[in-house]
Amino acid sequence: MGPNFLKMLDKFADRYDFPVLDNENMPMVACKVSLYADKSEWILFFEIISCTANAENNVYVFGSHIKVPGLQISLDAYVTLTMDDEDDYLQDLLQYEKRSDLSIYVNHHKLSVDLSEGIIENINKPEGNPSDLLLVRVIYEQNPNHFWLAKKELFDSVERKELPLVFEATEWEHPDIVNGEKPSDSEFFKALAKRLDDEDIEITTGRVNTDWLNWLAEYKLVESDEEPKMIKTEIQETGFKEVYRITDYTALYKIDFLGPYGWIAKAYAEFGPDMKNSFILNISEDIEEDLNLISQKYQKEDGIITTDSMDEEFLEVLAMEADQGYLSIVFLFVKGEYDKSNEIVKVPKGGACFMWELDGEGAYLAVAVCLITMNLSEIWECI
Repeated sequence: MGPNFLKMLDKFADRYDFPVLDNENMPMVACKVSLYADKSEWILFFEIISCTANAENNVYVFGSHIKVPGLQISLDAYVTLTMDDEDDYLQDLLQYEKRSDLSIYVNHHKLSVDLSEGIIENINKPEGNPSDLLLVRVIYEQNPNHFWLAKKELFDSVERKELPLVFEATEWEHPDIVNGEKPSDSEFFKALAKRLDDEDIEITTGRVNTDWLNWLAEYKLVESDEEPKMIKTEIQETGFKEVYRITDYTALYKIDFLGPYGWIAKAYAEFGPDMKNSFILNISEDIEEDLNLISQKYQKEDGIITTDSMDEEFLEVLAMEADQGYLSIVFLFVKGEYDKSNEIVKVPKGGACFMWELDGEGAYLAVAVCLITMNLSEIWECI
């Protein structure tokens, strides 16, 4: 089972449907890996606690009998002030005069927490009010075992029978996916693969690097009232055409949004008024339900949603979907043509494509002086 184990992990890492610990839009608070196996089956779970507007537990699952490996569930509003999922504005905790004996809910379980100034200052951070991310980390450090799902919850998420636990850890050698490293490069994952074939193999964690501060931009630790900055850089991106199936563009730009909040508004202010056509791929049923609540102006056919115009709220819902780790949105800056029979999109001269990046970090902008074409059927195969 070992060789197939590494092949599967590498395959999904190539697709960015594998934990990326330095995702700027979903900064990590903590992470855990758990391997379960018997003689005939194995299942590997990752739990990635992250925090943007609220805390989430993103659960990735890979296994010999898992029908759809990769990101399995995202449990949002994971840390709340009450049992109400909407009551998750963690900054309210800092308004209490007595902050040494507070109650908080993690995955609907009531916990006690100390958020007094001395406790928070123990974490080396820049000057300024602590961010939600930092608050969640302080809560985690006081209640680390209560953040992880129970064994039954993990196996219920994939509808498989429970298997014996082989190994679990919060510290291991994780590959730097963005910079081209693969799980098969990690001594830890190679040790897990060997363990699946030999029960006597001792699992080594390799060069441990999963400490949250290793993958985190320092400014994420404090609140900021500054407007997010947009950085647009012309690049020569190897592999771009292979992933996005977009050809004939004249210039390619990488767009990054720096700043903890408001980057969706920034993107819309910059590009939104010109978005005339959108193709949304591989969209989930949950997000489609959210779209129905705010708009009826899109059409769906053969798994592809199209919309003729865009507003900020619509963009925000779609961006949530893109952040789940795969390509889901292509925006066209002029009215394009869609050849349904061949699943080819054509962007005329003077147009451009704005694509949310595969792992939710920033976007790409491909500008045309002549015709841009993209093959949606090939993109669909990629994702």
